[in-house]
Amino acid sequence: MKKLMILLGVAAALGLLLYLVPKQEDRVSSGSATPDVILPGINAETVKKIYIDRPNKARVILFKEGNEWRTDIPGMGIFPAETQNIDDFFKLMADSRIVKQISNNPANHGTFDVDDAKGIGVSFLADADRMLGEIIVGKLAFNFRSNYVRLKGANEVYELGGDLRRLLDRDADAWRDRTLVRIEPAQISELTFQNPADPKPFTIKRSPDGPWGFYAPDNPDLDDTEVDMQAINKILNQFSVIIARTVSDTTSATDLGSFGLDPPKATVKITDAAGKVTTLKFGMEAKDQSYPAMREGSSAIYHVPTWIYETMTPSARSLTNQTGTASPGNEIKVEPQKEQRSVQERTRKSVEEGSKDR
Repeated sequence: MKKLMILLGVAAALGLLLYLVPKQEDRVSSGSATPDVILPGINAETVKKIYIDRPNKARVILFKEGNEWRTDIPGMGIFPAETQNIDDFFKLMADSRIVKQISNNPANHGTFDVDDAKGIGVSFLADADRMLGEIIVGKLAFNFRSNYVRLKGANEVYELGGDLRRLLDRDADAWRDRTLVRIEPAQISELTFQNPADPKPFTIKRSPDGPWGFYAPDNPDLDDTEVDMQAINKILNQFSVIIARTVSDTTSATDLGSFGLDPPKATVKITDAAGKVTTLKFGMEAKDQSYPAMREGSSAIYHVPTWIYETMTPSARSLTNQTGTASPGNEIKVEPQKEQRSVQERTRKSVEEGSKDR
């Protein structure tokens, strides 16, 4: 008897689902033409300003100044925008295709979260704030690979491929450029480290013919010692991009001291092939397993995951080739299509997880 009741309950639920979905789609006029894209002509060249309005949250304002995108964060100021987020957004808008029209009945807008109360509104503006188009992005569809969406002011609801809502449902701070450093690994010629594990700073250099070695004239035991290429490649590939979880802008002497940045706990000096020097400073570990970091010349404090700090501040011993023999082809082996992509993906996931925890 109990099994029968369970089966009847499951059958009733399935029946209700089958009833509701067709009923919503049945309201679509058979003569209506479904467009291919939701807003044709929306791209990084035509759009100069974007408003993102999420329910009960602060408006996100993105605008183009010359060739650079910026974000206006209420109460904080105007900052460079994260170019990767902007690129991802326009790519998703260009690549997303309408799967089908779901409804043209305004009474169903709330069901798909495309009403004003639950939907995420996006406005695209051209020069002189000329409106190019507005959409309202609703919840995920049943397949979890698309969203419901409609044009503002229109009744029609469409299923749009791609998870646009996930990209849009971010705080204003997540659209800010949080890149601590971005350097092509193959362009790095010299690194100088100073950290608690070593009493003195130490430098490693890449020779013109490829191999890396220690440069320590005042330390005969270390000078000209071969560098472990696997260890150095891990560090070099990390420099392809370091993205912070969050960014702070309070940099008074008191604030710097509270972050352990005055003086810093560790520093890394990066010299590229053209002789340009980028210096990174790291403070004390925070309770959320992040480290505050600064780029010399910038007033911002970047909070990076602990694993990035540990990668960026190796001891001299950890970089020394312990085998005593040169590895075949002792040279930098940078794999942009694999190694760097893996590092960048791990960095981005860590940043997203950190943002969710706040």
